[in-house]
Amino acid sequence: MKPFQLFILLALLALPVSACRKQRSPAESSADAAKSTAPEPLDLAKLNAKIREYTEAFGKPPASLQEMVDKKFLPRLPEAPAGRTLVYDAHKMQAQLQ
Repeated sequence: MKPFQLFILLALLALPVSACRKQRSPAESSADAAKSTAPEPLDLAKLNAKIREYTEAFGKPPASLQEMVDKKFLPRLPEAPAGRTLVYDAHKMQAQLQ
């Protein structure tokens, strides 16, 4: 078999495989995008651990949670659950819900 004929044969064999891939609908793509941008639930234990980590790194607690976002210790400000308020106490070096 000539090389060109072999190439054509392989190309024809590969064509059905590539055509069988599942196409994603726009709804699936937007749902995945919403999942990646949705804030994760507030975990006070993790947040307080990050506050301790920040304190060890800089030798002082952050003045605010926004300071931790500014210095890349947090990706964004955490959101409190509905009906609750997230309060940060720099003297106690902890966050809590009220």
